[in-house]
Amino acid sequence: MDWVEKRKDERGAMHKNFNHDMFAADCDGHTNHQMISYNSTQVIRNRFKDWYAAEYDLTYSMRSTGDYMKEQAERKELVLTNYAI
Repeated sequence: MDWVEKRKDERGAMHKNFNHDMFAADCDGHTNHQMISYNSTQVIRNRFKDWYAAEYDLTYSMRSTGDYMKEQAERKELVLTNYAI
C-alpha cells in the first residue's frame, strides 16, 4: 500500500483533506530517490527546504473562459527532488 492509499479518508477524498505537512515529513524520512511536483509557492519551498527545486510553466487544462487563461499564465509548477539532477 502506498502513501496516498494510507492517507485517504473513508470516502476516498484526498484533495481537500491532504495533509501537506505530514506528506513532507514522510518524504523527508525516506532515503530513496523521490521526485514531487507541486504548485510553486513559498510555503511548499519552505516545507521542502533541503530539496532541489526547479520551477517551470505548466498549463493545467484547455479551459479558456473568463480570466482563467490570464491567471493560468501566472501559475508555475515546482519540481522537487531529494537528489541532484
